[in-house]
Amino acid sequence: MEISLPRPVRAPGPKFPALALAALAAAAGAAPAQVVYTKIADTATGPFVSFGTPFSQNSQAPSLAGSVVAFNGGGVIYTAPAGGGGPPVASPVQLPTGQFVQALTQPATNGSRVAFVGANGSTGRTGVYSGPVGGGGSLAVVADPDTPVPNGSGNFQSFFQVAPSLSGSVVAFNGILNSTSPPTFGLYTGPAAGGGPLGRVADPTTAVTPNTVSPSVSGTVVAFNGTPSGGGSGIYTAPAAGGSFTPVASTASPIPNGSGTFTGFGLTPAVSGSVVAFVGSGSGQVGVYTRPVGGGALTRVADTSTAIPGGSGRFTNFPDIVDVSGSAVAFVGTGGGGQSGLYYAATAGGPLTKLLAIGDAFDGRTVSTLSFNDGLEGSDVAFTAAFTNGSQAIYVAHVSQVPEPSSLLLVAAGSLTVLAARRRRAASSGRPASD
Repeated sequence: MEISLPRPVRAPGPKFPALALAALAAAAGAAPAQVVYTKIADTATGPFVSFGTPFSQNSQAPSLAGSVVAFNGGGVIYTAPAGGGGPPVASPVQLPTGQFVQALTQPATNGSRVAFVGANGSTGRTGVYSGPVGGGGSLAVVADPDTPVPNGSGNFQSFFQVAPSLSGSVVAFNGILNSTSPPTFGLYTGPAAGGGPLGRVADPTTAVTPNTVSPSVSGTVVAFNGTPSGGGSGIYTAPAAGGSFTPVASTASPIPNGSGTFTGFGLTPAVSGSVVAFVGSGSGQVGVYTRPVGGGALTRVADTSTAIPGGSGRFTNFPDIVDVSGSAVAFVGTGGGGQSGLYYAATAGGPLTKLLAIGDAFDGRTVSTLSFNDGLEGSDVAFTAAFTNGSQAIYVAHVSQVPEPSSLLLVAAGSLTVLAARRRRAASSGRPASD
């Protein structure tokens, strides 16, 4: 099912040249994109009662890769086409040994497999599992309490109930190393098909200690929030198999389009290809930023000086929810008067598009909450909306950009020039001009 909430740019007819140019410029400035929504699943129509589980924060959010949406349907992982056209299909729930696994977190997907933290129904112990998209086959163990800790001693104790990250053939995840309070942990990678070997990205003994239990992987690069041995904090990247750390931003980094340097960072940065996106804060300021992997200029996507598209005033905060895909960025932002919504930018520093906000009338209901995480793929954004009537639904927003105002004005000006030439020729020949 598609739900269309377009923001079209319509060029007036050529009979009113000055009015045409003014209206076209105004329309282009107010309408940076057109959005069409595809509904994936809805508790109002069944068979799902709810999405996610009560065990994991933000487990209601779907993930998106390629043309596949993956989500937690009450402890079982389902996948569906991002463009609709087919019902959700349950992924495997059993290990080759016959043991059932309950999914505790949002899944990650690479388009052909899903990965998640789950509980073994026979032992009750948590582990990181993966399985094929499409319902066939069985689950594979990426890591569980029987798995030795790479570059460490003994086996993993357990795993925080936070979704892993999956890219290509690599799963990135957290692993708890002991039973102390609070427990120590590290960040690790393993093959999506299971069976090892595992790689250590960062742990308490490396030059950068991880602060986050939610790493992000793209290709062979992992991004995370960490603390270097010299103190402070920052966003870092490291090879998936382990190796040296590269700072993306630190407390010594000047804030782009802001003042001073960063003083803190969100715990869930995202990496895609050659770009890392993250939430950063400074004295009296907070925003969403990007930087190329390996170095380059920091770029502001939005901050507290940015006007809220489709809302009123400026952003006041950015919860630690951001994703990046190529040059596109999606994030959650809040504003005065209880404003909270999901927003999209085709390029960092480019115009923002509001996708949906709390309080909006949408699909015959009123939005009460939004869940988003790891749901951006190019110009498609997957999310879960909860409504004031108690129902929930999963959607994919398909964003299509319209030409920049300058391009539209050039097209309009060219059309008007052709029209004027026609009229001059008609006047000289004594024939009426054709519009």
